[in-house]
Amino acid sequence: MSNKAKILVVDDSSTQRTMIKIFLEKQGFQVVTANDGVEGINKAYSELPNLIVSDIIMPELNGYQLCRLLKNEEFTSHVPIILLTNLGQSQDKFWGIRAGADSYICKEADPHELLNQVNVLLNNNTFIASQEKEAKSYQNREGRMIHNKVNILLDKMLFDAILTGEIRKLANFVYSREKLVKEYFDLLRGVVDCCALAMIIFSDFKTNIMLNLTSQLPDDELEKVKNFLLSKIKSVSERQEPQWDITDSGKKGEPAGDTVKILMSVPIKHQDELLGELALFSFDHNAFENNKRTLELLTGDFSTLLDLLLLYEKNLLLSITDGLTKVYNHRHFFEVLENEWLRYQRYKTPLALLMVDVDHFKNINDVYGHQLGDVVLAGIAKVVVMNTRELDTVARYGGEEFAVILPQSSVEQAENVAEKLRQEIERHHFHEQLKPKEITISIGIDAASSEMNTISDLIASADAALYSAKEQGRNKVVVAKP
Repeated sequence: MSNKAKILVVDDSSTQRTMIKIFLEKQGFQVVTANDGVEGINKAYSELPNLIVSDIIMPELNGYQLCRLLKNEEFTSHVPIILLTNLGQSQDKFWGIRAGADSYICKEADPHELLNQVNVLLNNNTFIASQEKEAKSYQNREGRMIHNKVNILLDKMLFDAILTGEIRKLANFVYSREKLVKEYFDLLRGVVDCCALAMIIFSDFKTNIMLNLTSQLPDDELEKVKNFLLSKIKSVSERQEPQWDITDSGKKGEPAGDTVKILMSVPIKHQDELLGELALFSFDHNAFENNKRTLELLTGDFSTLLDLLLLYEKNLLLSITDGLTKVYNHRHFFEVLENEWLRYQRYKTPLALLMVDVDHFKNINDVYGHQLGDVVLAGIAKVVVMNTRELDTVARYGGEEFAVILPQSSVEQAENVAEKLRQEIERHHFHEQLKPKEITISIGIDAASSEMNTISDLIASADAALYSAKEQGRNKVVVAKP
C-alpha cells in the first residue's frame, strides 16, 4: 500500500502522540491524532483511517473499549488496530486479543518495530470503499453517542458472558443424555420463544431425536415437525433408524389452533465434526430473526458438552460391551439381571431367562478356522438382537454361550421367543463356506419363581435346561422342569 495511507494515532499523552505522529509522517504517511478514546472514535468515523495506533490506558474510553467498539461496527471492523502496551504487561495482550486488536507494540520498543507492523497490516488490508458512505454518516457525533454505543456493547458482552456461564453449568449433566438435553432446553426456552424444541444427536451407536413440545400441537402439525426432523437425518449420509424421545412441557388442554410457520435448525459442530442438529419451531414467522446470533452462541458452547457426553457414552458402552459380538458382556449381564431380580422381588413382575449355546461350535473352529468362528458368533448375536425387544438384554455369557434376559415375560412367552430364535438361526446363512443349517443353537429356559432365592438359582435352572437340550440331540428349546 502507498505511504499516503492515513493513520489515526490515539493517545492522551501529548508527548507520546507527537513523537509517533512525527515519526510516521517522516515515513510518508498521513497522520491524524486524537487526545482520548472518545475523540478517537469520532476521528475513526470522520477521517476513515487505513490503520489506528492507540494507547490502552486513557480517560473516558480506554484502548480496549475503542478497539472492541470499532471491531463491532461493520464499516470499521476491517481497520487494523495496533495497541501500545507497557513493557512486560502480558495482561494487555490478553485483553487486547479478546478486544480484537491486530497487533501490540511496547511503548519502549524501537520506532522501526512499529513501522514494520504498520506496513505488514496495511499490506494485508483492503479498505471497503462501499462502506465509506455509511461511515461518513457517523462524522461529528457527540461523545454521549459514543458512550451509549459502548454501553450497548458492554450489555451485549455481559449477556454473552452470562449465556456462556449458564452453558458451562450444564457440565454437571454430561453423564446423562436426558438430563443434559432437558437442562439445555430449559435454558433455550428462557431466551427464545418457540412452540417446540428438538435435538438430533448422531453417534456411532444410535441416532436420537429428542423432541420437546412447549405448546400442544394438532396431529398434522406434529407430523410436519417430525418430517422436518427426519429430513435432517436423511441429509446426513446413511443413518440408522432414529430413536424418538418426545416430551411435553406445555400447558395441557386443547391443541393450539395455529400452524407451525417456521422450522429452523442450527448444526451442532465440534472441531468440524457434526454431532447433531438443534431445531426450533414457532407459530411466528419472525420468531428467530433477532436470535440467530444467540442461537449460534448457545450451540457453539453446547457443542463441547455434547462431545463430552458422546465420549462418555462411548467409553461406557465399550466397558460393558463384548468386543467381538457387540452385545453386552458377562459383567453387565449380571448387573442387569440383579436389577431385574430386585424388581421381580418387589413387584412380582414376570422375569424369564434364556441360556443359548451354539451347537458343535468346536467343530466349526476346527474345520473352518477361528476367524470364521468369530464371524458366526458375531452373526448369531446380531440375529438374536434383531429378534428380541429393546427391553430385553442380550449378552455374551462366555465362549459360544449367550444369555437373554426377558423382563415382564412368562415362561410361555419366553418359549415362543426362544423357538423363533432357534428357527431364525437354523435358516440364516452366515458364510458362503458353511452348509445350509450347519449352524444351530440349543436354548434352555426358566423364569423367576418363589422357590428361587438368588439370581444364581435362576441361571442354574436355565443352564440345566440348556444341558438337557444338548442331551436330546441339540437344535432344541427346553423349558426347565418345575
